[in-house]
Amino acid sequence: MELVWFKNDLRIGDHEPLKKAIESGPILCLFILEPIVFEHPTQSARQSQFRLEAVAKLRESLRQWGGELLIMRGEALDVLKRVHAQSEFRRIWSHQETGTLATYERDTEVKRWLRHRGIEWVECLQHGVFRRLSNRDGWARMWHKEMMRPTCDPDLESAQWAWTPHFDEMAAHLPSTAPFTEIQSPLVTDPEVLLRSFLYVRGEQYQRAMSSPNEGWEACSRLSPFLSAGMLSMRQVFQETNHRQNELREAGRGNTAWKRSIASFGKRLRWHCHFIQKLESEPEIETRAMNPLLDGLRRGEHIDSHLQAWENGATGVPLVDACMRAVAETGWLNFRMRAMVVSYACYHLWLPWKLVADRLARYFVDFEPGIHYCQVQMQSGVTGINAVRMYNPYKQQKDQDPAGHFVRKWVPELVDQPLSELLNPQGVQPDLFSQRTAYPAPIVDLAEAGKRARQHIYSARKTPEAREASREVYIKHGSRRRRTESSRAPRKSNTSQKRRISSS
Repeated sequence: MELVWFKNDLRIGDHEPLKKAIESGPILCLFILEPIVFEHPTQSARQSQFRLEAVAKLRESLRQWGGELLIMRGEALDVLKRVHAQSEFRRIWSHQETGTLATYERDTEVKRWLRHRGIEWVECLQHGVFRRLSNRDGWARMWHKEMMRPTCDPDLESAQWAWTPHFDEMAAHLPSTAPFTEIQSPLVTDPEVLLRSFLYVRGEQYQRAMSSPNEGWEACSRLSPFLSAGMLSMRQVFQETNHRQNELREAGRGNTAWKRSIASFGKRLRWHCHFIQKLESEPEIETRAMNPLLDGLRRGEHIDSHLQAWENGATGVPLVDACMRAVAETGWLNFRMRAMVVSYACYHLWLPWKLVADRLARYFVDFEPGIHYCQVQMQSGVTGINAVRMYNPYKQQKDQDPAGHFVRKWVPELVDQPLSELLNPQGVQPDLFSQRTAYPAPIVDLAEAGKRARQHIYSARKTPEAREASREVYIKHGSRRRRTESSRAPRKSNTSQKRRISSS
């Protein structure tokens, strides 16, 4: 019997492990409710709700073809031992997983047991992320080749489903979850329909509007939680996007906004895998800075109070607080606002990047460890290869929320405040809002805090030891796009990275 272990690949389309297992013999499909996943410090009820709804949808899809999904609760190795005792499966099929250190260590333990029992574990590529890479030379070509490969759609009509009464006795019920009505739902939204609506209806202004906290909700693809749960494969999204680009190209002149937006989206599909590849190549990125000499910089006496104010949307900075309240309610923010709240937390509040990363992860329904940890490190300046980018929340509001709609929606205490004061609170008395309303005064002076942060971070990065460590980071993780395959000096890497970050 062949065992298909579903993890972050909760779909039946473009599913190579399922396809090959069906071709190899009778199959049993398994999903495990693992405590190390559902109770991980980065997880929350909103994420559990999304994941469990995705599992329920997968189970229903399999049932439509006469199959079944065995759902069991427990640590993976214990569950696999119990299943093997009833079925003596000869092989496990799954996708490769680039998750947290906890799942990395789980896989190591499972492999050890399988090797001892003489059971094969076949792991197929997930996304465009590759194992055992020592650096990024040639990665872009490998990624593109993988994305162009034909999709692996299983022949479900020919599947032989292995199921016995023993499995009925072992199966666990999907737990009920507290309803978060504002988050995206796999039971309501078909990700393939969502993709097409972006490529053909919603995405025309993507390039212009993706940075706006107002327009981004519709102008962005909103596919991220479905990609994180594996309800769509990256190959599916890439090929649909490539097809749309060809259509626009063949249409000739015109459609300029569409062409630019779809091209911009296509680049971000590659960046999605680019960041996950960093974690795959170096799992320790979850717990330490890429440049280890930049770890431990942020120590202060106000960490607890500043963290609480930031997390609760009570910093006294309107746009930061609006973003934190919005993500707490909806589980999503557009990229520019994510970068800004991390920048403010790690620079102006001088909070440790790891603390910020773990707290913020719990709010994102689309939490993807490789992207999340790498982005937080990048926005907090501890990679050593990215330009220090310190967002000014007041400038961001002028640029991205000039009419104050987003701030007034999520910070109702300020609904009656004059627009001029929302856009330039630095130009009025610092505690003016708090005198008029229940809204707090700023917990730090933005200019002073920013100045101190720059001094600390630049001083730490310019030492010879830190520079050499940054060079090693670039050789291992730096993007090779539009470059030769040989490594270059970190200074040139910084210039390229700065240009790329500034365009976000």
